[in-house]
Amino acid sequence: MGKNGKGYFKNDNVIYELKEGNGYVKEYNDDFILIFEGENKNGERNGRGKEYNRNNELIFEGEYFNRKKMEWKRI
Repeated sequence: MGKNGKGYFKNDNVIYELKEGNGYVKEYNDDFILIFEGENKNGERNGRGKEYNRNNELIFEGEYFNRKKMEWKRI
């Protein structure tokens, strides 16, 4: 993923809006089901985000730091 721009990567299944590697990202699996939406900093999941399973059920909502989940919210 680049550092700047808006767009859609078909192979990576990512819709993004970034400026200097920072911004908001939506990631989809190969079936185009939303699996993540949230903040992206320095090209990684950083900040607030939500993760979903294949049934579009929320399985995580909280903070990320370098793609790692930092706090869990049980649903």
